[in-house]
Order: sequence, then C-alpha cells, then structure tokens
Amino acid sequence: LDPATAPAAVATRVRDTLGPVAATADPRGGVDEPLSQLQPLLALVVVLSVILGAGVSANSIAVSAVERRRDTGLLRVAGASRRQVLGLFASETALIALVGAGFGLVAGVGLAALLVHVAAAPDLPAPALAPGPGQLGTALAAGFGAAFAGASIPALAAARLPALRALRSRPGGERERPLRGSAAAALACWGAAAVLLLVDRAAPVAAGVVLALLGLALLLPIIAPALLRGLAALLSPLLPRAPVAAANLARRRNRSGLVLGVLTISVAAAVALASLTSGAMAAGNEWVGHLFAGDTVLVSPATARDEVAGQISASAGVAVGRLRFLSAPVDGLIVAITAADLEPYVDHGGLDLVEGDRSAALEHTGRAPAVIVPQQLADRYGWHLGHVLRLDPGSGGAAVALTVAGVAAHTFPGGDGRESLIMGHDQAVLALGPVAAGFDDLQVLGGSTRAGDLQTVAGSFGMQATAVADIQDAARRSLDHSLQLLAALGWLGVVVAMLAVINTLVVNARQGTRELALLRAVGLSRRHALRLVLVEAALLGAAGVLVGSLAGCAVALPMLRVSASSGFAPHFDPPLTVIAALTILVVVGAMLAAYLPARRVVGTAIVGAIRYE
Repeated sequence: LDPATAPAAVATRVRDTLGPVAATADPRGGVDEPLSQLQPLLALVVVLSVILGAGVSANSIAVSAVERRRDTGLLRVAGASRRQVLGLFASETALIALVGAGFGLVAGVGLAALLVHVAAAPDLPAPALAPGPGQLGTALAAGFGAAFAGASIPALAAARLPALRALRSRPGGERERPLRGSAAAALACWGAAAVLLLVDRAAPVAAGVVLALLGLALLLPIIAPALLRGLAALLSPLLPRAPVAAANLARRRNRSGLVLGVLTISVAAAVALASLTSGAMAAGNEWVGHLFAGDTVLVSPATARDEVAGQISASAGVAVGRLRFLSAPVDGLIVAITAADLEPYVDHGGLDLVEGDRSAALEHTGRAPAVIVPQQLADRYGWHLGHVLRLDPGSGGAAVALTVAGVAAHTFPGGDGRESLIMGHDQAVLALGPVAAGFDDLQVLGGSTRAGDLQTVAGSFGMQATAVADIQDAARRSLDHSLQLLAALGWLGVVVAMLAVINTLVVNARQGTRELALLRAVGLSRRHALRLVLVEAALLGAAGVLVGSLAGCAVALPMLRVSASSGFAPHFDPPLTVIAALTILVVVGAMLAAYLPARRVVGTAIVGAIRYE
C-alpha cells in the first residue's frame, strides 16, 4: 500500500473483490477523535503545572528575600541602588530557573518514554517518541519563563524595600498587608472565566478553569485570615491551639496566601482529574451494560451456523439471541452493521434510544427493512428518525432502502472508532444474503444453568462464555489505564506544591523563635510549643486542601459538561477517597516538614533566643 492511498479506497477494493463477507476497518480511523478530546485536558494540566512552577518559584524567592532582608538593607546603606539589588535577585533567579528548566526537560523526556512504554497496547507497536527542537525549545522556554516570572514579583518587592525598614531587628513580627490590585486582578480573571466557561467547547472551558483558579489564588491573601480563623474555630474542640496558630498565619497573610494558592491549584487539579476519571468510568460502565440484553455472552472464534444457536439453547436450557457483525456500503460509506435478534431487547432492556419510541423502533427494525443508528453517526452524517438510507448489498444485488427507526445512545463498536448500525437478524439476511446468516456472539438471556455448566456447553461447541460484568471490567481497565496517567500528573502537582509549604513552614519557625521564647518564658513548655508549631502546619495544609477540594469539584462540573459526547454523559461523583488521601498527604506532610525546624527552635535557650532576635 502506498502511503498516499486513502483507506476508503482500500476498503472499496477489498469489498469489490471479496464481497460483503469482508469487514473492513481502519485502526487509525478512531484515533484523532479521542485524542482531540484529551488535548484540552492535557493542555490544562500543562498550564496548571506552569502556574504551579511560578508559584513555587515566587514562594522560594520570597522566602530568600525574607531571610536576607538585613543583608539587602546593608547593601542599600553601603550605596547599592534598587536596580542593583533587583539585578542581584534577578541573576540568581535566572540561574536557578535555567538549571531547573534544563533538569525538567531531561526528566520530561524520560517520563514521556516511560509513559509510552507503560501505555502501549500489547497488540500494537509503541508510538515513536521523537520530540522536535521546536517542542523542546518551547518546553524549556515555558519552564524558564514561569519560574522567572513568578520570582520577579518578590524580587521587585525586596528591591523596593526601604533600607532602614530592612534593617529592623524583628521583621518577623510585622503584620503584612495585601498586595495592591490583587482583588481587581482576581475579579478580572473571574469575569473572563465566567464568559469562557459558558462555551460548549473544551479548549475555552479549559482556559476558563485556569483563569478561575488563578483568580482564586490571587484572592487568597485577602481572605486567608478569615478562612484560617474560621477553620481554626471549627477545629478548636480537637486542637485547642488552633486559634493561636491561625492568628500567627494571618499576620503573615501574603506568605500564607501564596502557599494556599499553590496548594489550592494543585489540589483542585488533582480533585478535578479524579472527578473526570470516576465520571468517565461510570459512564463507560453504563455504556457497556446497556449494549447487551443478557448477562452472559458466548463468543465464537468463527461465524457459526444458526443451527448451533438452537443446539446450545436446548443443551443449556437457556434462551439466546444472535449477534452477527459485518460491514456494507450505506449511502456510499463503508459502515459496520450488527445483525441482532431484537426480541430479547424488548423484554430484557438495552439499546437505550435518544430519538424515537423504543418499543416501536425495535418492532419495526425486526420486521421491516429498517435500522437503528447510533447517535454518534446520526450527529456526524445527519441520519435521524425517518431518514432513508441506501444499502448496497454488492455482488450485483439490488440496493435496499433502510428507514431509520430510531437513534440509540450507543451501539456495538464497529472496529474503526465508529459504532455500528443495528438491523434485525432476519432482515439483514434478506438484504445482504447468506453472508449475514449465522452468528458471531450469542447473548444468554436466562435460565437456571449454572455458570460452570454453561461454560461446559459452550466449550463443546468451541465457544467461550464471558460474563457481561467481565466485559465491563475489561472496558474499565482499558479506560483506567489511560486516565490514571492524568491523575498521576495531578498528584505530582500536589507533591511539587508541598515544596512551597516546606519553605514557608521553615521560615515561619525561624522567624517565630523569639515569640516562642517569650511564651516559654511565661510558662509554656517545650512540648506545648512544639505542638503549637505543628498545629500551625496542619492548619495551613488543611485550609489548602479544603479550598482546593471545593474548587476542584466546582471546576469539574463544566469540564464534565464539555467532555460529554454523543450518548456519553459522565456524571459528577465527588472523589471522597481522593480528597481523604490528599488531606492525609498534605496535612501529615506539612507536619513532618515543620517538625525538625520546630524542634530545633523550641530547643533553643530562652535567653539566647530573645538576645538573638
């Protein structure tokens, strides 16, 4: 086959040579559509990762500026200008950002190679990993730009700090004020997000989600004191020192708000991805469950004669329904057709219709030249109720007019990314001839035969019995294999956000040395002082998880709406297990991060700590 040969032309040649007995399918035909649905979600993960990188960089430089505050003041007193101080911070930031982006580029290529190996299907060759210079350059520029842009704000603030104020002996006791313009910027982000979230396309909604989370992060330094005090009041029965810890965090509102913003974005991304995953799993499970009328399917390795269905029914004492899969030209398109016994669907459910009366459609399709089309093809080709399709049986046979009796939410897959048309089995034989006779699968509709006996009867005819529940599990595993990769990226973002938490808690512990020493001087024990610092860490982590979980559930709703397609409507299911796991990870991680510096601080002699400050 020449590379320029069209798949449709190949399918036509095959059918002209072999007739309708050959079912043609392009394995690449259904690749672009699911990938196009995943691309906005992947772009969302990338953008949120860039924002997280900017937030962690901003927090790190802010921590460094606080630690070197007196050094900066001495430089200013010695004659250094604001521009020189800013250049010093900018040079350090650029060097760190460049090194970090370089390591990130190497790690990203390695991670991509690992994901290609893990996600490759066993029956298909692994896709080649060949990132171009443009892609690598874009990734490097994005990582460097995010780190440098995030760090430039605290660097500029450090350079603009007056020299005398920088030389004050106790900067840790100052009460911070919110940054100017943060409320206006947050409202602007939310206004733009409200417009984008109303669009019914995935890309604008993903951009709206990013703006909504960014607006929330900008607003957190303003609402952080009230949020922390309210959460502390709720936890005070369990943690009596929570109000004191909240007051300490509220005094450093900008630093606490920045950490809460980074945590909120990362937790929201993880929760939203978990919601999308669980919703897709439930929708896929419902999809498969509604395809079959029975609870067991007998799979034949080759097309079997109709007489075999009767023998199996008599031997096993069960009712069966035939399924025959083939393809034929319909309105000039090679499409898959499933010839099925439709009577079982009348009594046992399945084949949910979104257009037309279900009972009438099943009866008409089983007794007349008619078809039930999937909503996927109905939307793509305009085939709706009452539409007349032209079926070409081939081999010189006369064309058959098929009436669309109904539109189903989903039908059986056709092997090329599209779903199949449903015809009555006997009507398919009349239209397509002997090629439609027999069956490929049998649906077991009921009876008292045990599963072992049914497997034995099926094995005697060279067939295998498969429970519909097992098919659902296989579909769930296939979907989970891909979606869990996105969930892993969300969890990775939470781990990255914990770096900002660690930085902040370490600096808070150092700057709180004198305050803890004064409390110990009036009777607070070292154990209680240590508990106070740990409660502060737990409160900061719990607040980030709380806001992030609520934000993640909120942004998951529009993302679920735009991810829905023809007959595929994932439902919102709050990922309570994921939220609980995130709470444990963040809160316990924050307490562990604060333990060592807090123990060092509370172990300092009271007189020495006060004198040092």
